[in-house]
Amino acid sequence: MHWFNPLSYLVRREIDRACELSCDEAVIKELDNNGRQGYGDTLIAVAADTKSPKTIVSTTMCEEKKALKERLSAIMKHKGFPIRAIAFSWVLVSAVLCGIVVLGTETVGFP
Repeated sequence: MHWFNPLSYLVRREIDRACELSCDEAVIKELDNNGRQGYGDTLIAVAADTKSPKTIVSTTMCEEKKALKERLSAIMKHKGFPIRAIAFSWVLVSAVLCGIVVLGTETVGFP
């Protein structure tokens, strides 16, 4: 519908970037440093392979050197989430849900 809108191209590129980084995080979640290094080497090999057409093995962010560098940097710097961050997120989500329930019952008219 918005094929002519330049903003839609920017949004699509950012969504593709976020998807690639998310997939990388899912893959490397359980890997040690050597496993991450191997995964990064594989990405470099796929990006450097000029023999196979890009339609066979396509990686969205391997088209630009800057994007590949960002992706490899994120892979090597990946750390798990600290327990405090997870606990704080659960508390925050619980507070928001409780607020929604309380405000929702007040607008319906329940005492």
